[in-house]
Formats: sequence, C-alpha cells, structure tokens
Amino acid sequence: MGVNHNILVITTVYRVGEKIYPIIPLLAQHANVDVLNLYQMSCNSPWIGTSDPRTALYDICQKCCNRVIHGPAACKGGDNMAKIYDPFAKKLDKILSPPYNAMLIDNNIPTKGGATADIYQWLKKQGAAVIAAPHSNRDFKGYKVLKRMSNYFDYSFVLGDKDIKNIIKTEKGDKKQKKRLIPAGIPSNDKLKDYKHNGKYILVITNITDPKQIQGPVKHLKPFTKAEVDALKLTKLAEEFNCDVVIKLKNKMFYQTDHFEDSLKGYEGLKFITDCDDDNKLIANAKFVISHPSTMAFKPVQLGVPTFLLGRYGMVGNFYDFPDLIECDYKSLKKAMEKDNTSKYKDFIRETLTGGIDFTSSQIYIKNILERCS
Repeated sequence: MGVNHNILVITTVYRVGEKIYPIIPLLAQHANVDVLNLYQMSCNSPWIGTSDPRTALYDICQKCCNRVIHGPAACKGGDNMAKIYDPFAKKLDKILSPPYNAMLIDNNIPTKGGATADIYQWLKKQGAAVIAAPHSNRDFKGYKVLKRMSNYFDYSFVLGDKDIKNIIKTEKGDKKQKKRLIPAGIPSNDKLKDYKHNGKYILVITNITDPKQIQGPVKHLKPFTKAEVDALKLTKLAEEFNCDVVIKLKNKMFYQTDHFEDSLKGYEGLKFITDCDDDNKLIANAKFVISHPSTMAFKPVQLGVPTFLLGRYGMVGNFYDFPDLIECDYKSLKKAMEKDNTSKYKDFIRETLTGGIDFTSSQIYIKNILERCS
C-alpha cells in the first residue's frame, strides 16, 4: 500500500458527505487522490444558505489532491438531472484520469437521475473497488444497502456493528453481502477530542420545520413547528438557564423557507442558524442539546453533552435504545434532565459507533480503503 494507488473521491451533498470530508487530506498522504464534485457539491450549483461551507473543502482539496473536477449543476427532479448527467457520465474517460484502484463516494443512497449506476460501471471496467459512505442515521426498514450492493457500489461503510446487525435483520436481500458492510463510525467527529464542553446556550437541532415537507420517505415524521417550541417551553428554558436558545436549521438544497422563523417573531431568547463554520464547536458550546435523532446528534453524545432526542421528529435508526429518547414536551424534558443519563453515553457509543470512543474513525476509513485498492 503506497502512493502508487490512484483513488477517486466523489462528493455529492454537503450535509451528507461532511462526515467523511476530513479524511480526504489524510488519504492524500497515502495515495494519489482525484476529487470529483457532483450535484450540490459542484461549484456550478449555487449555495442556498447564510455561508457556503464548500469553499473550505475546495481549498483543502486543491492543496493536497492531484485534481479537483466539478460536474454540472444540480437541478430539481430526477428526469431533469438525467438530461444533464447521462451525457456527462459518457464523457468520464475524457474528464477524469483513469485507471483508479478505488473510489469512495460520500453517499450510499444514489441521487435520482445522477447517473450513479453508469459511473459505477465505468469504474468496474477499470477493476476499481467502489466504496460508499453512509447517507445518514437511517431507519433500517427501507434502507436497502444490501440491495444496492453490486449495482451502485461494492462495499458500504456503516456507523457500527449495530447498523450491520439491524440491516441484515431487516433486509431480505442477499445476506452474503453482509461481509461488504464496514463498521467505521463518523470521521468528522474525531476532532471532538480537541473540544471542551462550554455551556453557553441551549442548542436545538431541527429537521423538518414546514408541514409541507412531510411527504414521501418522511411522511411518518412530525414537523418541528411553533407548537413544538411552545410544548417544550423554550423561552421559559432560556429564562431558567439564563442563556439564549440557538435553533440549528437544516440546509435543504431545493427547499428553503422562512416560515418557521416568521412564526416565532416576538419570542425572546431565540436565535437561528443554518450554516456554521464549525459544527463541533457549535455542539461543544451547548449547555444541553435537544434534537431529532440525526447524524449530528451523535456529536454531543460522544462529547458527553446532555442530549435529549425527540423520536417522532426524525428517523430513529441507531438511537432506538438511546437512554434520553423523550416526548416533545416540557415535562418529559425536565424529567429526563433530573435522571442525568450521561454516564450511559459511553456504553451507547461503544455499541453504536465504531471508533467513537477513542475517536479513530478516520484511521478505520483510511485502512479499509487502502486495503481494497486493486
């Protein structure tokens, strides 16, 4: 294993891929790395938000990688995407620098119309091992990781052994593919070891804040609205703890709305943030965290910050046995606070996130990618 390996890294959606982007400069120390930015991660796609976090990644990749290539802009609708990306996929020989020994893509759920299968077949002709990273903390039913194996990727990283156990139990696909599931945790969380818990505010991490978005795969979820803010008595909590409540909004590529913020005008002690330079710092500075069961919610748990998860407001997935899974109301929250379950968090992380206790997920990723180079 050495720098003679040629590896392609494909980025697609920032909030999906950010958990693995810190491994790119580390991987470049062991191999020749090209980066192909597609869909939202292409510089040709406008960033909708308060600040564009992609620019820092572009700069890092320009410094440590051989080539950084940008694909066409993303657009809404699978058919519209296909019109752009099908022709693009046919020109990969001219756009990229094959052959590659391995490819890492930041998302194990293919983008509709994004020619993911065509890119996979192009890489397989070169004998490259194609490895995907997990989309997010998903409900196991309907995840379809095993079904996608050998159609979109050869291997998939997952969060941990709990993921593997439940994927195998839930999916009816080919069980022999289970050996191609690689437990590896969340590389971006490794940096948490350098942060100290400083309780400056109450942090609320939201998922869907507009009822209009409750459709399709998330139709069983509840939106976090003004009613939930009132049920949790967030303004009262701000007074009790003598601090602000910071509400972290989710950046959605094709759906941005001020509906939620507008509904809370006049509420004291509430601040809103969509994009920030350092999610780990955002977490570390929280007195405690109220969140839907998101991938980001693993950060405060790993750091030992009191974390209270609202089960019906996001995909529960690996959090089904988390000790502070609560109902969305003030009474349930205060009752959970009195119990102080933070002493159980390490056991939960040990069972759920490979590399999460000793913050070694990045090394696990690098080791497994290099081992699979042809």
